[in-house]
Amino acid sequence: MEWDSEGVGAPSVLYDANAKLWKMWYAGLSLYGGGYQIGYATSPDGITWTKHANNPIFVASTSGWDDLNVLSPNVIYRNGQYHMWYAGRGDRLQIGYATSPDGINWTKSAKNPVLPFGGDLDWDNGEIASPSVLWMGDHYEMWYQGYNRVVQRTFIGHAYSPDGATWTKYDVNPVMGGQPLTWDAFSVYYPAVVQAGDQLMMWFHGEPSALEKNRSVLRSGTRMRSRR
Repeated sequence: MEWDSEGVGAPSVLYDANAKLWKMWYAGLSLYGGGYQIGYATSPDGITWTKHANNPIFVASTSGWDDLNVLSPNVIYRNGQYHMWYAGRGDRLQIGYATSPDGINWTKSAKNPVLPFGGDLDWDNGEIASPSVLWMGDHYEMWYQGYNRVVQRTFIGHAYSPDGATWTKYDVNPVMGGQPLTWDAFSVYYPAVVQAGDQLMMWFHGEPSALEKNRSVLRSGTRMRSRR
């Protein structure tokens, strides 16, 4: 069985103008090979992809907070280095950080997990995952999904960091939840945020009800806000 024989998903893609290559990091699943791990692939056109010969290039730790699965990679390139934020599972999902000179050989941060789930009374007290990170000129900002084990719903939160490893959750969280009587009324998650001029645009998944959740019915939407 291949390490990703049961499925691939959650891609994070960059274009390397110098190499004229599209680069992708993605989660792969094998039920017999240790759960989720992260692989790497390249493409000259964004359509035809070649998986790295030594995949998976990023795996779960032998012990600790991410010793079962690593998934949901989000990679950016800044100051000659690749930066990855990812979800790691030990007892519950939390968010970690790693850096690499080439996008293949990674060093996990000694501060991991850099964004843990919240306390018993917090909105994200169950688990957190799916980081989406932007460099805003003088700091990083992250949007992420948080699960509340009391109401059994998922919301989207926001955090900021000066260095990618030390994060502070915003006081006014979550920044997005389901809207009553709409297609995303029950849960929102998997945020993907990009900046275009003075606008931030987010794409996300939503579910209208607990019944739809049980049927694994997902829908996607987008929202925008100004940076001014």
